[in-house]
Amino acid sequence: MNLFLDDRKDAPEGYICFRPENLGTFYHLARHCRGVISMDHDLGDGYPEGYDILKKIELEVQQGKMWTEGAPKIVVHSENPVGADNMRAVIRSIYKMVGKIPTYCKICLRPVEPGDKYCSSCE
Repeated sequence: MNLFLDDRKDAPEGYICFRPENLGTFYHLARHCRGVISMDHDLGDGYPEGYDILKKIELEVQQGKMWTEGAPKIVVHSENPVGADNMRAVIRSIYKMVGKIPTYCKICLRPVEPGDKYCSSCE
């Protein structure tokens, strides 16, 4: 299962697309995700940023409530380089807590286009 969280862009093939108004369902499925989670930073007015969502996930990982058997691949597909860099720092923290820092912990600085599995900088 691959999850894609963005306020505007459509998910690439093979991903389940979530909009910010569906964060509850996104969190529920993210808890059990063993595939890829692709997230945007700027999710629109009135919604938390991708960074805030990752901080919540980080806390749950720290408390042993999430990803106790390993984390999925997490991809940032934000056009906001500062936000993406902040998200990357949280991703690295999560991977340290689960005991594995994968080589694919990179950020995308261009939007994921429909049909792209990952952008070239994430492979």
